[in-house]
Amino acid sequence: MFTQALEVFQATLCADGGQNGAMFLASSAGAVYAGSSGPPFTERSPVQPLAPYGLAKLRAEAAVADFGRRTGVRTLIGRVSNLYGPGQNLKKPQGLISVFAKAHLTGAPVSVYVSLDTLRDYLFIDDASRLIADGLDRLERPDIGPGETVVKILASQRADTIGNLIGACRAIFKRRPLIVLGASPFAKAQAHDLRMKSVVWPELDAHPVTPLAVGINTTVQEVQRLALEGHL
Repeated sequence: MFTQALEVFQATLCADGGQNGAMFLASSAGAVYAGSSGPPFTERSPVQPLAPYGLAKLRAEAAVADFGRRTGVRTLIGRVSNLYGPGQNLKKPQGLISVFAKAHLTGAPVSVYVSLDTLRDYLFIDDASRLIADGLDRLERPDIGPGETVVKILASQRADTIGNLIGACRAIFKRRPLIVLGASPFAKAQAHDLRMKSVVWPELDAHPVTPLAVGINTTVQEVQRLALEGHL
């Protein structure tokens, strides 16, 4: 469905004379490298999705690259790590930090289906926005030719275990999150170690990233605001 919508969007751009511009596609680092070996994963690592979501992301990447070649539009594919922060859809059971924040306010337990030493790269939304903006600016430089596609991992390049995440939440919440360890058939599509390291345009990663505790606290404040407004 997403790939079809993307193709319709690209056809509309072509009809409107959208050649020689720039385009960004948000892909998923976790999804496309889920079955890969040898972390930390870079843009040079072979992709190996384990679930239909990852396959769909690779199809979207291929469609965007093909669109760029046909039209001359420069394209940036950002393989984003675990994104978190204000603005996440709290009605969906995804985004562990937002789920923990919501559970903290509602008193509901959180089900965790992977081991607590599972490693993930958590990227705060403001850091991701800056990387995207800087990446699109970089895409316009003369060394990037018309129709060229650049793939870059957008990540904090700092790995934390689920256990570390729980500890950080406990320090902010002043109590341990209610965790229920369970099993799920979807766990087989979850890699144990998803450390990331970008080797493409490393100058874009020179900015300091938001500390995990600061990002969690900002997320909690946003969830609190939504709760007060009756939107949880």
